[in-house]
Amino acid sequence: MEENNKNLVDEEAKASVEIWRYLFGFADIAAAKCAIDLKVPEALENNPSSQPMTLTELSSATSASPSHLHRIMRFLVHQGVFKEVPTKDGLATGYTNTPLSRRMMITKSDGKSLAPLLLLETSPEMLAPWLKLSLVVSSPVNASVPPFDAVHGKELWSFAKDNPRHNELFNEAMACDARR
Repeated sequence: MEENNKNLVDEEAKASVEIWRYLFGFADIAAAKCAIDLKVPEALENNPSSQPMTLTELSSATSASPSHLHRIMRFLVHQGVFKEVPTKDGLATGYTNTPLSRRMMITKSDGKSLAPLLLLETSPEMLAPWLKLSLVVSSPVNASVPPFDAVHGKELWSFAKDNPRHNELFNEAMACDARR
């Protein structure tokens, strides 16, 4: 009995922590997309001084709000996407790329970047089937229809044909995946 109570307490404690992963799980992909959209990895990689970039320098290079960018960078540093290191003079901290952030460089054509795939998967068109999944799953009309088709009223290929921006995004994502 005591062992069962201990297991129940452990499960409850774990659930109290894990629920936050479900509540804010989208934050990882949203912050990564933000860094790609702002071209943060490129700004760090192309820094003329080859030194870590301070928040002020990075904010200027990306035309981003320093306070918002600071929060995004703090989050992505915690996730291991970027590194925060002392600047050469030791008076401030700066940011550098990691192997992971280099894979988020939209302009890099070394075959390692998956930025186009991340941009595709975070597009409203690709997120919509996930966000409406319960509606699709609970509909007897959509029993054999893939979620994308049910949400958009047509299969992916027809949708891409009718939407040039999505088609380009899709093609870039598939090309980056093929290069890998």
